[in-house]
Amino acid sequence: MAPRARRWPLGLVVLALLLVPASSAPESPPRFGIGFSPARWMPHLAALDPVEIWADGFGDLRGIAVDGQGNVFVADRARGSVTRIAPDGTRTRVASGLDRPVGLAFDPLGRLLIAEEKAGRVVRLEPSGRPTVLVSRIKQPRWLATLPDGTLFLSARRLTRDTDPEPDDESAEPEVILQLTPTGQLRVFADGFKHLQGLVAT
Repeated sequence: MAPRARRWPLGLVVLALLLVPASSAPESPPRFGIGFSPARWMPHLAALDPVEIWADGFGDLRGIAVDGQGNVFVADRARGSVTRIAPDGTRTRVASGLDRPVGLAFDPLGRLLIAEEKAGRVVRLEPSGRPTVLVSRIKQPRWLATLPDGTLFLSARRLTRDTDPEPDDESAEPEVILQLTPTGQLRVFADGFKHLQGLVAT
């Protein structure tokens, strides 16, 4: 009997970026969404015009999250920091000394969650600015997404780093999606991916 296919909640959308060599690219343009195609077929951004630089000067910009007040939070992996950019452009560093921060998300109470890739953990930034560790000893966590009930989804290279002999590699992409329940239970939600580049949960 053939094994049953795993059913995943339709609310979780996984965005996977597949890198295809130019020599094997299709001759007709693939559909990536309204107003966007690779430069090979459309060398301009139709739906996003006009385009301007809104903020720069970061070392290695990774995760981005926006709160209800329009503040933009950005993770700088190279500098180990997270910066808040107000709608008027004012910048405030809200976290520093992080170990390769990448993914950002907000919990139902509006608190910022940060995935520290090298530290192998996810922390929550309290209103006081103090970080609280939500889960640790994960193999290279990267992207985050939350549900209204507090469930956290995170992409990672492995569930745990304790039994994985492979060294951390900045260029390695996540292969699994983990689920952390509001009660603190961590499990593999889905696996078998390659080149995971983002998570969205609805």
